[in-house]
Amino acid sequence: MAMTEKKIVEALDKCIEVLKDKLQQPKEYVNKDKLPVEVSDYLDHCYFMAEKAKDFLPNRREKLMRWLGFIQGVLWTRGIMTIEELKNMNKPDEVK
Repeated sequence: MAMTEKKIVEALDKCIEVLKDKLQQPKEYVNKDKLPVEVSDYLDHCYFMAEKAKDFLPNRREKLMRWLGFIQGVLWTRGIMTIEELKNMNKPDEVK
């Protein structure tokens, strides 16, 4: 079953909440010509992506889903959220 638009927005909001908790003051990090140096560079960019991704609904759902997957991948690889937490974020409410 595909994620509903409501569930997608909930997942993005949860990512934003977690990222805000980790960042003192989120800022946009979009330097595409340079690799991130600090952990905050990764998280700042993910925060920017999560905020921007909401604008993709309803017409650019596939792009939004790629961005959500990227954000969730960073949250896992940086040790901020577990695979189980991330899986539950995407599951329909009746499946949890």
